[in-house]
Amino acid sequence: MKIYLKLCLLFLLVLLVYANLSVKADRSPNATFSKLKRAHEPSSQPSNLTIARYRKFINQHVDKKMTAKDCNVEINKRDISEADSNLCKKENTFILATTEHIKPVCGKAGQPYQGHANLRISNQPFPVVNCKSKREGKHLSNCEYRGTVRIVLGCAEGFPVHYDKGVI
Repeated sequence: MKIYLKLCLLFLLVLLVYANLSVKADRSPNATFSKLKRAHEPSSQPSNLTIARYRKFINQHVDKKMTAKDCNVEINKRDISEADSNLCKKENTFILATTEHIKPVCGKAGQPYQGHANLRISNQPFPVVNCKSKREGKHLSNCEYRGTVRIVLGCAEGFPVHYDKGVI
């Protein structure tokens, strides 16, 4: 009987250690990307470059609650600028959806776009806010709302990494 109890306790201890290691593994920076990848496409972990580009894409183009009047604040808060400068982008588009709705465009919720290997067009239109710079080279933005468009995204390893354009 004592051996049976010892074996049971040892088994429980092994289970606790395994459960603790599993919880710690889920806290890694790439755990979210692993879960997203598994949810949409059964392939390997995305590269660090793809993860960095995906995070930049989210920062620059994803905001479910964005409004046209928020352009100045959001562009400044997110440090969105022309490449290699501190000047406001001439134009920046925010997709009014969550990443859970946008990422599938790089899979079954999108189709190849005009023969480009990495561009995909969404099957369904998305609402967007298009922020346009009031004057080039300045940090002030004048914004206009364009309604809903089908989004064309650049994808890498199943992740959106570039907003190409909206198609009405």
